[in-house]
Amino acid sequence: MNLNQFSRHPIDGTVENNGRGISAKFGYKDGQRPTISKGPLGNETYRLEFMYLHWVDSTIAERIYHPKKFGGKGSHTQVELHMVFTHVNCGGNIEMAKKTNFGLAILSFRHELDPDVVFDNPLYNALPNVIKPHKKWTWRNGSSITEIAHVSHTYLVYLGKSVFSSPSPKGECSADVIWFEMENHIIIYPNTMTTFGQLTSADGTWYGNKTTNTGMQPNSSIFRTSFLLNDNEEYETFEGYPIEVIPGGSRQLRAWMALNIMQFILLKLIQMKVCGVAGKIV
Repeated sequence: MNLNQFSRHPIDGTVENNGRGISAKFGYKDGQRPTISKGPLGNETYRLEFMYLHWVDSTIAERIYHPKKFGGKGSHTQVELHMVFTHVNCGGNIEMAKKTNFGLAILSFRHELDPDVVFDNPLYNALPNVIKPHKKWTWRNGSSITEIAHVSHTYLVYLGKSVFSSPSPKGECSADVIWFEMENHIIIYPNTMTTFGQLTSADGTWYGNKTTNTGMQPNSSIFRTSFLLNDNEEYETFEGYPIEVIPGGSRQLRAWMALNIMQFILLKLIQMKVCGVAGKIV
């Protein structure tokens, strides 16, 4: 997958606690907004719109991440960072992208605690300024994506849903989303983990209590089917039915998806098994 202009510095940026979630948005000069393309996306291109923090239920986190005791070196938090990209044909319109199959692509990053590593991450340094709901923090000449998270070329990719509460109050997506679960983790300090637990929603409770299961199944029957992509572009099944990646335009991509869905349904009817999980936790 091509990571285009990820080292570009935005001309400004905001981190906001709108009472429903924590999000970060960045402004770029014309033609300098980061995009992703190629790889599993075929000939499609997606542009960065915003980032938000995503709280995972503790039982889900333990099952997925197998973390050490929270607070110890190498442990994982219940918080992920999601970078939201929209298809360029949507013109930066989030609402349109949410209603369009594959209108959204989301890069998901876990956090890993390491008190011995010194780093300066402006996005996380800004969080103490938005602990209370309805707070916004603004900076000029914001940080590039590469200064916030190291985006590797090893990741899991699958189809699913997304429910995010910011920047739009109506965060539920009605179409399938392309998810990239990045192998690289964002390293944080203990004080950042403490800040995660202090971030407060509009009803006065911390955001960890906002975790809910969407209970939704996506339109496609190959939801949560995944494969691992490494630097050598070798694919191995991670979970569910393997997906073959082919290049192509929007029509080709949807036709390919439809064919895989039909093959998958037939396979599962034969095996009498159910593939996938019900909804995305947010």
